[in-house]
Amino acid sequence: MKKSIYAILAFALSLLLVFSLAACQDTGNTDTPSVPTSSVVVPPEPWMPENALELWNKVDAAMDALDSVESTTVSKVVYYAMGYEFKMDSTMVSYSGKDAEYIESNIKTVCADLELDQDIKTVKAYYDGKMFSAMNDGIYDQKLCSPATKEEYAASMDGALTDKVDLADCNGGKFTKNEDGTWTIEFSGYTNKTMNKLLAEMEMSADMLGAPIEDMKATIVANEDFLVKTMTVAFVFEEQEDSIKPEYSMSAEYSKYNEAVFDADVLKAEEYTEVADLFVLQKIEDGIQERQEATTGSFVLDITTTTRYYGQTSKNKETDTVIYGKKNGGYYYSIIAEADGTKMTLVYQNGVSTITSGGESYTDALTDAQAKQTIDGLIDSAIFNSLAVTNIEKEGEGVYMITCDEIDLEIYSARLASSDIKLSSGEQAVKVTFDEDGNLVKIDSLVFLKGKLEYNDVEFDLKSVVDFEKEADFPTI
Repeated sequence: MKKSIYAILAFALSLLLVFSLAACQDTGNTDTPSVPTSSVVVPPEPWMPENALELWNKVDAAMDALDSVESTTVSKVVYYAMGYEFKMDSTMVSYSGKDAEYIESNIKTVCADLELDQDIKTVKAYYDGKMFSAMNDGIYDQKLCSPATKEEYAASMDGALTDKVDLADCNGGKFTKNEDGTWTIEFSGYTNKTMNKLLAEMEMSADMLGAPIEDMKATIVANEDFLVKTMTVAFVFEEQEDSIKPEYSMSAEYSKYNEAVFDADVLKAEEYTEVADLFVLQKIEDGIQERQEATTGSFVLDITTTTRYYGQTSKNKETDTVIYGKKNGGYYYSIIAEADGTKMTLVYQNGVSTITSGGESYTDALTDAQAKQTIDGLIDSAIFNSLAVTNIEKEGEGVYMITCDEIDLEIYSARLASSDIKLSSGEQAVKVTFDEDGNLVKIDSLVFLKGKLEYNDVEFDLKSVVDFEKEADFPTI
């Protein structure tokens, strides 16, 4: 739309000039035209911005007006978790145009102490009326696509750094007009509020990075047409002891303004599995998180475990009726658990966990974080992992069946560690239900596991149903 307006204005101006020239040249008067008192045309002064913000806005507008562009971004991150140093290097190439969008990233993460050396490749793309998503981390190799509009694709993307935080929202903006006609903009002096917002968008914290952030520096170089050539962003950290050296930096180069052409062979669309709706994966993750972060919530969890071993089948059932939330600045929960004819209540509030069963009560110290972790685990009893998804079917309005042909066995092996059972394979089916307002109201999961106990085959069916709308006598607290 923006390009169309500019084109109309340019066309109208060209017509105005043509007719103006024609009018001057063909007046219908054979007399000698009068000579204007002044025939000297003074060229306009070159445009000069008053400040860095005005220049940045002009650059931003010029980039928005492009029909197509390519870019390559390189980033480097050094962060700390669990006392270990992690180094992450990534390269991202992208194409943006009217016909398609394509982003391919390659990320390498290394932790010497943990002997971790992992390579992850991802693709996000829009082409031929479909959204494409691929991820290969050495464990999962997922390639899915589904029908979508370009607007739906754009809305699903996290967006660039400048979409999350205004680079000009700082106290130290300045610019330079270079001798070759290019422009340089430098931003620094960011407030704690801006940096905290940026970290929240990145889902990171200063503690995770390893040191407090003093500032951020951004440098943009634009050509004479105000189109970005390069952009670099780097965090400035407080000095720490020699062993702690956090880093966050990125550098992007832009090229082929209005000349970039998408090569569909790069995407390899024929290798993707078409599913009903790719967007539902993010909706599930967001829905689970919204339930976990609710100020007040309740649900009923039914768990059925079926074991088949040595020709025998056994079943165990448990029902948990739960309320939870935040009150007076603290976390709380109350659970009534019924299993195999035994009833138990579990209550947490003000740092104390109380378990009552058979007329006897036991108390233990617990933190709000530990209490919340307990409820978070019950809400996500399905242990939903969007990376393991291999198919998505729509069964009705707001109802989707998610298939995972292979799941992470380590999660379940840890639960069976004391039994000497060795798992060999696992798959999962998850049915999710959203109400008409888009709220996640039910998660129905069935996990099928195979393994061996000594030399004998053993199988498990792990069924869990989390119902946020099921009527029940919820415990009070």
